[in-house]
Amino acid sequence: MKHTLIDAVWSRLPHIARLEFQASPGTASDTQWQGHGMADVRVESTASAIRFIESGQFWPHASSPAVSIRNAYLWQRDGQALLLSHERLGRESEVFLLRFTPIAPDTMEGGEPHLCGQDQYRATLCLTSEGIRLVWAVTGPHKDEHLVQTYSA
Repeated sequence: MKHTLIDAVWSRLPHIARLEFQASPGTASDTQWQGHGMADVRVESTASAIRFIESGQFWPHASSPAVSIRNAYLWQRDGQALLLSHERLGRESEVFLLRFTPIAPDTMEGGEPHLCGQDQYRATLCLTSEGIRLVWAVTGPHKDEHLVQTYSA
């Protein structure tokens, strides 16, 4: 069987332990969402799904105090794609986000954007030497936000 990008990403997901992220507003942002954060990632893995449970801190601005953050994501395989869902409100309230398919040897694109109200969430996934990087773009009537999430072992 040929080793694919899907296989490479899937094999790294169970070993993820750390998340670092950076948020920055674009020129059309009304929210001015900006800052950086770090989180520990607890992984729950089965043959058909990999769950990330993230817990850490976000610093909204350089001089602001940290805010506690918590998130949960579910990864699943679907043929030559990886599916990403959000479980922040619990496993029974899973929200499908994106279907990632390969577009280059080390890069996957999230396909159709996830719609949340009038906002669109798009992401690109890149394989890194230690894990994966998700680069998000959130656009809408009041949003023009960029988020880079770097997951590592």
